[in-house]
Amino acid sequence: MSEIVEKKTIQNLLSQIKTISRSYDKVEKALGENFNIFSVLGIEHYEETTHSRFIGELLNINGHHNFGNKFLIAFLNTLDLNNIDFDFINYSIYLEHYIGNVTETTGGRIDILLVDCNGKKIMIENKIYAREQKNQLLRYYNYNESGTLLFLTLYGYNSDNHKSFDNYINISYSENIIKWLNRCQEISVENPILRETIKQYKNLIKKLTNQNINSFMNEEIANLFIRNRENYKALLTLSNKDNFIDEFYKAAVNNHLVPVLEELKSENPNYKINYNLENLLNKKGEWINLFNIRSKYLENKNININFTFGSKNKMRGLIGGFNFNNQEDKNKYDYSDLNKKFQEVFSSLEVRLYIDKSDYWACHFDYWGFMHWDYLNDLNNIIHGNFKENLKEKVFKLINIAESSNIKEISNKIENN
Repeated sequence: MSEIVEKKTIQNLLSQIKTISRSYDKVEKALGENFNIFSVLGIEHYEETTHSRFIGELLNINGHHNFGNKFLIAFLNTLDLNNIDFDFINYSIYLEHYIGNVTETTGGRIDILLVDCNGKKIMIENKIYAREQKNQLLRYYNYNESGTLLFLTLYGYNSDNHKSFDNYINISYSENIIKWLNRCQEISVENPILRETIKQYKNLIKKLTNQNINSFMNEEIANLFIRNRENYKALLTLSNKDNFIDEFYKAAVNNHLVPVLEELKSENPNYKINYNLENLLNKKGEWINLFNIRSKYLENKNININFTFGSKNKMRGLIGGFNFNNQEDKNKYDYSDLNKKFQEVFSSLEVRLYIDKSDYWACHFDYWGFMHWDYLNDLNNIIHGNFKENLKEKVFKLINIAESSNIKEISNKIENN
């Protein structure tokens, strides 16, 4: 197939897929499939208050579902852990379980902890968009070395430290949790309220993992590709996802990030907005910085406004907020008023806040919706969504917080009596 013919074939296929997609969109609207209570309430991203609580409730033998340990057994069967050394009859479940003050190797809070009558433990660390904290799983492993440690992420990514642990398993929402929820629906088939609630939650997971496409539509699109040799070759070309992601990423930077930053420069002459286009396009650096904003006032207070990726060597986990210019000088200033205003301004938005919990940041948020610049879903939000308006709004809020905050220098003088 020549390049011109292949391009025309791809364009024709995309046009047909668009037509198929629109027709199924109409069906979903007619059936009410687009309504999701978790999305309506604006809680779809919250790990502790939504996902850990819902999963924990199903796993709880004394849960309000009244199905005892059936959901736990289904969960372990889904993960091929049905032979695990754990008493399925006598166990307790704890959410956000405190295991001591955080040190380099101990302490923290375990998202979901199951403990049986013999002290055997199953620990679940739940990650939707939040970054893995330094030595987080090591601290949980040291809490109970013989326990089973499950690392739950949207797509089944491994912990940065997973090779250090025994009894470690990485699991995913996109595959393991959806498969488990299907089984939970079967178990609760005669309880319509519970069954439909589980279905709503499953649909939310499909949305978060970019799977919320009607299975019949998938079948129709698959038949379109296998109809003839030319269509199938076009599919192979389209299946080279990494190349597409790289091109989408460059488009997001060149056509959507850079113009916003240049606008911000012209609108805020008292602030220096810095970014390195070459480093961004070539993804250079262990910790990749999207951009930062500096001013004389901010530098005098040892902080700057920063947007950077929280995952090592990846365009993943975008966070924004105020970080320290010099970590050694962070205790010379009182940032409590800055932190208070930051929390007041951003607590009503769909972001997860971190206040005074880092050696590098005074306060920051996870930039939900635009966090992962190597995911097609987030890149689509950047390219076709309201990224420009959203970013400018957050930058203006951060500048206003900085300008209105009373950041005091802490006196080191010791008064003599």
